[in-house]
Order: sequence, then C-alpha cells, then structure tokens
Amino acid sequence: MINRIIIKYLTVGCLCCFLLNSFTQAQNNDKIVRLGLVLSGGGAKGLAHIGVLKMIEEEHIPISLITGNSIGAVVGALYSVGYSAKDIEEFTKKQDWDKLLSDDVERRYKSRFKQKYAHQYLLKLDFDSEKRRLTFPSGLVKGKG
Repeated sequence: MINRIIIKYLTVGCLCCFLLNSFTQAQNNDKIVRLGLVLSGGGAKGLAHIGVLKMIEEEHIPISLITGNSIGAVVGALYSVGYSAKDIEEFTKKQDWDKLLSDDVERRYKSRFKQKYAHQYLLKLDFDSEKRRLTFPSGLVKGKG
C-alpha cells in the first residue's frame, strides 16, 4: 500500500517537473518558429509533393518535422535524409514503375521456400467451392488479358 502511494507521488512529481520545464523552455524560445509538413498518400498523385518541396526550397522555408502516408511517407523520408526535391524527381523519373508496382517478383528475389514451391509444382489445381470439385488450368502459360 505504501509502495503504491510512493510510486503515485513520484509519478505526479516527475510529470509536474516535466511540464514546468517544458513551459519555461517554451517561454524562453518564443522567437523560434517550427514548421511541420504533412504529406498525403494517393499513389502517383502523391508525387505532386515533389513540386511542393521545390517551392519550399526556393523560398528557403525551414522544415522541422516531416510526416506522411503511403507515397507521401516515401517522399518525406527521402527528403528528410538529405535528398533535394530535384534528386527525388530524378529518382522517380528513372524508375520502372510497371515492374516496381507489379506483383511479379523475379525468382531470385523470392524466399527459398517460395523458390522451391514454384519449382516443385508445375500445375496449380484450384478448388471450385460452388461445384465442389477441382478445376484444372486451361493451359500451362497464363496470358495477361
């Protein structure tokens, strides 16, 4: 019982010290302006953030914090580690987006289990739940159609 009371008072005391310290630092640093940048997702539309970053660089606006979602997180991460907006733009122009966004992964990049499984089984039999039977593939090669 006494240990709980001591822990409770220590926790409240530490919290009060932290808040008091933060408050006094905030009063001393009134002239420091911090700006956060939030970048959204949206696939290819999210690459429009590169234009925003270019404008921020041209205007010499200091960014203290960058956060993002999906493609915005990728652009924000590249910018935060030191790449310029122009570097990120060149990087996006050089990418093979069809290969990057497809599910077709080269065999050498797959795990050993998936490599063995893909090599071991030539045919894939699916189960048709409506007709309650196995379905055979129409061919060995699937076309994209």
